[in-house]
Amino acid sequence: MSALKSLKFKNFRYLYESPVVLSWGSLTVRFLSFVLVWPIVLRTFSPAEIAVWGVISTLMGLQPILESAFSDTFSRIIAHARGGRSDFSCRGLEKVRNSQSPSGEPEVNWDAIAKVRSSMLKIYISLAGIFLVAAAILAPLVLKRPIDSIADPNLRMQAWIATGIACLVSAIGLFGNQYSAIANGFHWLKLLKRMEFLCAFGGLTTSLIVVLCGGRILGLVVANQVWVFISTVGLGFLVHRNFPVKKVIQSAMNSALMKQIWPGLWRSWLGIAISTGVMQAMPLIYAQDPDIKSVAEFLFAFRLMSFLVSLSLPPFYTKLTAIASLIAAHREKEAIELSCRRMSYSLWSFAIGFTFVGIATPFALTILKSKIAFVPPTLWWLFGLGFFLERMSGMHSQLFSQTGVILWHIGNSIYGLLFLVCALLLYSSFGPKAIGLGMIIANVLFFFPFSARQSYRRFGLNLWNFELKASGAPLILMLLYWPIVQILSAL
Repeated sequence: MSALKSLKFKNFRYLYESPVVLSWGSLTVRFLSFVLVWPIVLRTFSPAEIAVWGVISTLMGLQPILESAFSDTFSRIIAHARGGRSDFSCRGLEKVRNSQSPSGEPEVNWDAIAKVRSSMLKIYISLAGIFLVAAAILAPLVLKRPIDSIADPNLRMQAWIATGIACLVSAIGLFGNQYSAIANGFHWLKLLKRMEFLCAFGGLTTSLIVVLCGGRILGLVVANQVWVFISTVGLGFLVHRNFPVKKVIQSAMNSALMKQIWPGLWRSWLGIAISTGVMQAMPLIYAQDPDIKSVAEFLFAFRLMSFLVSLSLPPFYTKLTAIASLIAAHREKEAIELSCRRMSYSLWSFAIGFTFVGIATPFALTILKSKIAFVPPTLWWLFGLGFFLERMSGMHSQLFSQTGVILWHIGNSIYGLLFLVCALLLYSSFGPKAIGLGMIIANVLFFFPFSARQSYRRFGLNLWNFELKASGAPLILMLLYWPIVQILSAL
């Protein structure tokens, strides 16, 4: 009996301490907003209000354009410094500090970590200010038509107030992303993911209270954004409490370090800005369509797909800093084995979630008597297949970038441009389906061959010894989705 209790306790501790499980937990809680909050929203909000809510969420999704390159770069540098690296130039891991501790483990480069930490605070203050100004300019431009479609003047005013709150708190959240970058770099993922889970649960709870009490857009925005603020404060406290302060006290931005990392930083920023900007621009552009009901349906499907993509990230992305440290410590075989396994978990997560949501959501919306319908199966399939291929390409790009050599500014830029051209050329003939078709074409013709070639050449991989293990089976499930849906609809 005592052994059984011990086993149960260990299982509980694993669920509470595993970064992947905690990540899935927080994302699942956010996904429950669709299951619990969105059905109420879809029944009580007008199509115009649903469209406004979707556009505000999409607008806040532009934040990575400004910040993700910094977060990724600083996390990778901290991880490399933990593996003993001393040169952080864009040449990558050509120069690795070889000093070892008596135990044989790499000697942590505390001096480099000190320089990184001293620079981050000033950089993130600047980024938050730039985001706030940009959001204040962009928000009125993209939200004017959807908000003007709301019949009630009081609700229109509330929508504008909600937009202002979302912009302000998102800037605060962007400032707090420095703490997430530090936690990732040190691999303090249990602390980070616990905080994310608790804040996600708090957001779900307050959102439910708001909609059940008859709240509208302003109430929903406040219910969500208050937890962004709490998360920022909580992560800041956790990082400052756990940071090895005595070893890394610095007072000013280190210009020598910034000069080393700047080439890789601007390349990362350019790639992220173009790919994220293009993808987020599509729903913002589509939101200007006069058919508000179609806009609401598309934005609902887009948010669902965004959640599924987020749900697929933790198995691979929670291990990036560990992979970077292994590469810096000359343990590349272990890094590749870990990467292959985690890529497979991520792609399976997306494929299974995509299939389930695509089959179950139309029935759920019918039962709930929603004011909007789910997008057609063909649109959902093309949309999902495009995102699946983009995830395959993106993970190879991320794997290669852990060496410190940044080429995704080339890959993401050409991919984003090719996608945009294809989507715009096909839009007049295929409508919203052109978005999925553009993603598929851009990935097959360029992004996947380019990204895979970099990691294949760097680590001695190929299609047979790596790709089939990592993505073969989940890709088959994605391809089978459309015929499965056709068979089910014929029954």
